[in-house]
Amino acid sequence: MAIIHKGKIAAIDTPERLKKTIQSVQSVEVAFDKTSPKILKELENIPFVNQVHKEGDKFRLYTHDPANVLSGLWEYAKTSNLKPISLNTLGPSLEDVFVRLTEIDAKADRRNYDE
Repeated sequence: MAIIHKGKIAAIDTPERLKKTIQSVQSVEVAFDKTSPKILKELENIPFVNQVHKEGDKFRLYTHDPANVLSGLWEYAKTSNLKPISLNTLGPSLEDVFVRLTEIDAKADRRNYDE
């Protein structure tokens, strides 16, 4: 598989090896029995959470340390009186690989432009 960015090959390898190159982009996906607009911001405050995205009725918490995020997530659910109805840990997707590799390439382009 090849990842092409701006007409140039950014990376070429098997899908599994490409995913391993950014193993730090793991995530925890959770859905609760109830939801409110404040949950997104509150989830961002859990230790080791880098980003949070709402995807339908689920929240995806990006991290390099899923185990600690799970602990923080359970504590948050308990103190907020929420019940997790769905919970998954996920490795990086090919979309995550593409975004990360093209983001790195874009930063290099900006540095070269600034010089």
